Amino acid sequence: MTIKKQMIKLSLYGRLVILMVGLFLVPGVKSTTTQGVIQLSLQEQLDKDVPFNHSQWVGTHNSYNAREWDSAYWADPNQDISIFDQLNSGVRELTLDVGDYGTFFGENQLRLCHGVCFGGEKKFRRGLESIVRWLEEGNVQSVILLKLEINSDHYGQIASQLRAELGSYLYEASLSGGGSNRCAGLPVDSLSKQNVLDSGKNIVVVNTDLICPQSGSFRSVVHLGLQYQGFHKDKFSKPTDPNTCELMTTSASKQMTRLHDPSTLYGIGSGGKGPQDKEITESNVKNYLSCGLNIFEMFWFNGDGSAGHLEPEDLLWSWEGTEPNNWNGNEHCAISKANGRFNDVVCSKSYRFACRDEGDWKITAADADWSQGEVACKYEYPGSVFDVPFNGYDNARLMSAKIGAGASTVWLAYHDLNQEGLWQKGVNKQ
Repeated sequence: MTIKKQMIKLSLYGRLVILMVGLFLVPGVKSTTTQGVIQLSLQEQLDKDVPFNHSQWVGTHNSYNAREWDSAYWADPNQDISIFDQLNSGVRELTLDVGDYGTFFGENQLRLCHGVCFGGEKKFRRGLESIVRWLEEGNVQSVILLKLEINSDHYGQIASQLRAELGSYLYEASLSGGGSNRCAGLPVDSLSKQNVLDSGKNIVVVNTDLICPQSGSFRSVVHLGLQYQGFHKDKFSKPTDPNTCELMTTSASKQMTRLHDPSTLYGIGSGGKGPQDKEITESNVKNYLSCGLNIFEMFWFNGDGSAGHLEPEDLLWSWEGTEPNNWNGNEHCAISKANGRFNDVVCSKSYRFACRDEGDWKITAADADWSQGEVACKYEYPGSVFDVPFNGYDNARLMSAKIGAGASTVWLAYHDLNQEGLWQKGVNKQ
């Protein structure tokens, strides 16, 4: 069997050292922050109808290497909580390294390990089962981007397990033009989350390998990444890159941008990179949000921000603090505050309106109650629409328009008038 170039050079002895250290040093599991998860779930809905390359994906690096999920083996983890709990915390991009462990109890197993599997690792299907279980618990309004790093030649078996475990949730590459004679890239500049949901699917699988495998079944199931049709791994390298925002908003406008954080809890299994070396931090994440970074592939995203780790609130560019809170049971329309964050207020208040005019933001001179937004935008800027930002970069552009117009607070085309807590874009009311 050919072993892929991404395999790490770690001996069995080295893994035993990691195991012994981890068994004594691992901390307790933390719970998730409910309010932040709610806000992140609401934010997730805002970019459903834009292409993938304009959407935001909260992700985890080596998602399977989680202390809670398998503390008996993964003693130098990348993550604290299980795949299921990561999804519960707002994660929507997962990474699984798929490898072989020869014949195990008479059965050839596909397992989850970074490089060469030695035995004892979780089976590949266990990771897939966790995703399905989360979807089945009332979460079918979400789309999950599943990234595979494959250290196995058993492409047909991988495709078979994806189909068998993910079933009707799987958005196969054949829907994007893939098939037995063609490898399909992920059409990131045209495919939206809503397109996936409209097809009755929830999981899009991408392989980061540099080759197009011969397996026809694999080609039909998995989208090809890297050099294929716009999906790019690490369009930029470090948070200190002064051209990061320019790369994400101009030359990469038809591609997806990702920053991944390979740190582990102790740095033993990641070339010495521990928590102190993490690349996505509280100090730089706001800049990445405002620049429109697509994929935040994080280390130790555990939902409560312990020990300086990121939590759901840190990935927000939209809702403010404890909002939306429906104060006095009568706040159903959203405003953009002076700081650019959202708040729910009484719809009868009077503010100016945020209008999208051929891609640019314009602010009306007139102010009125929320119900007049569509009329006000069309009157002052014919052809424009009353709208709401869809990502951090779009929100930053609205902020600039507000400053230019001398407006601190403006109405957004965003409401939960039809059902409390079910926030919708636009102005449609039942």
